[in-house]
Amino acid sequence: MEETVLKFTTKDVTIELAGSEEFVERQIRFFKHYLSTGESAPAETAPSAEAMKPNLATFFEKRASRSGRGAIQEALLLFGYYLQDVEGQPEFSIEQIGGCFGVVGRPLPKNLHHAVGTLKRKHKWFEEGSKRGYYRLSEKGRKLVRPAK
Repeated sequence: MEETVLKFTTKDVTIELAGSEEFVERQIRFFKHYLSTGESAPAETAPSAEAMKPNLATFFEKRASRSGRGAIQEALLLFGYYLQDVEGQPEFSIEQIGGCFGVVGRPLPKNLHHAVGTLKRKHKWFEEGSKRGYYRLSEKGRKLVRPAK
């Protein structure tokens, strides 16, 4: 199987993707929102609702509080909340959740699928999405997200 590799570095974040061309293209579409061209809007225009949305790193920094064992579960919950409620995606995939760890500078859990499954089965913070590998935040999970500091 042929592998496509993409590495993108900014002053704050390094994103390295490797996999099938389809996988890399899907991730590029996901991360495109987080990558800016460095150009700013003209001063006389009012910021759009899109521009006023917090980026993932800011959102995460203002809400993450746990360390140790609960830090991964809290991160997964915050990433799911961000993707669904801030980004407006009806569902999110395991790959998107995995990409969020890189955006905020946290290492991936040893077994991401198991960690997400625990949030779905044991804690009931996530629900099944419309297809395999996709999830939605449950009401129980949504209520646990702390407001910004």
